[in-house]
Parts: sequence; C-alpha cells; structure tokens
Amino acid sequence: MDYINDYFDGHRNDPNARFLSFDICHNYFLSHKGVASRPKNINESVMTLWGYLSSWGMLRGRGALKNKNPYYLKGTIEVIDKYGDLFDVDLTDYPKKSGLLVKCYDDLESCMTIEGTTKKDSTIPSLLLITKTMFGVFSCIPAIDVNVGKYFNENKIGSLRTIHNAIETFGSFYESHKDLLKPRLIATTDWNGLPYERRFNSVRLLDMYAYSKGQSK
Repeated sequence: MDYINDYFDGHRNDPNARFLSFDICHNYFLSHKGVASRPKNINESVMTLWGYLSSWGMLRGRGALKNKNPYYLKGTIEVIDKYGDLFDVDLTDYPKKSGLLVKCYDDLESCMTIEGTTKKDSTIPSLLLITKTMFGVFSCIPAIDVNVGKYFNENKIGSLRTIHNAIETFGSFYESHKDLLKPRLIATTDWNGLPYERRFNSVRLLDMYAYSKGQSK
C-alpha cells in the first residue's frame, strides 16, 4: 500500500533506518515479558527504551526526558513488567481492553512524574511520551505525535486530547477502516542487513498511516 511505502521513504532495506528502532525496542521487551526489571536485565532494559525514545525525538525540546539520564526510566520498566497482557492488545480489542490501556497509561504517568518545589523543578510526562512508550514496548496504541495529531485534527476525526479520547477515536477509526488496517507481514531488512519479515498489527499500521498522511500535509 502507498502509505507503507511512504512511511519507509525508500529505506525499507536500510539496516540503519530509524524505523527499526521500534523493532529493536518492541522485540526486546516482548522477549523479556515480565522480567525486564530484574537486576540482570535492568541495564539493558533502560538503555533499550532510552535508545528508542531518543531515536524518535523524545530528548529534544522541553520534554520530560530533558536533563535526565536513562535510569529515570527504571520505574517505567517496573510498570511495563506488570502489563504483559498488553502485548496481545490490538485495535480490535479496544472495546474490552480500554480499561487496561488507561490503567497502564495512568501508572506510567504516575511513575514518570516528579513533583518539585517549583514548576521548573518538576517533571510532567506528556501524552506523547507516554503513548510513545506504550507504542514502542507493546504496540498497543499509536504514538500521539505531531504528525498523527495533525492527520486526525485536520480531517476532523475525533479527538486525541486525552488517553480516553484517543482510545475512542482510534477504535472508531479502525471499525471503519478494517481492510486498510488488516495485520500483515512485510518483508524488510533487519539491523544486521539480513532479510526480516515483520508482522505489523493494526496499531502499528494505523501509526504508520496517520504519521505518513500527517507528515505529507
């Protein structure tokens, strides 16, 4: 499909392409389901998530990760270990799993928040950072970045202002675009330059679609 080609932007078989940061992160946490925060894994876990988030711009600007080191994410890894069921959640599951998505979001928001004596000393994670984390780890909700938001806002498709709004909007969009977002296998190259067949669930495809369409406007 055109939007898939647009997303890869000619780098489908580039072992150094940025989009592979998602696969490195997601595959790592899937293979360490429930044990990522154990002492023997925590170093690799925080660095894997930190690498993915930095690759996708989360260290820029005034975000929560500014002036932090990777171990700021230690509590995040501990929360991730509690939500292994989210690895199996796709858009088709939203009617039954919305509560689980919200609970994970709230727990991540809580553990990422640092209350300082002043606003300058406080760390408040954004909707973008939390959904970017949930996307890269579980692939259970699209990351609500500028391009995804632009696509939905300019086409007047629901609201992405809160996690509750986003779940409703993404779920509704899926119901009317099931063929477009049907999970599929896509042949690419991995980070070692070897053939790599990747399974894209509906969440991943929606993220790609909205990101590509928003970026092109």
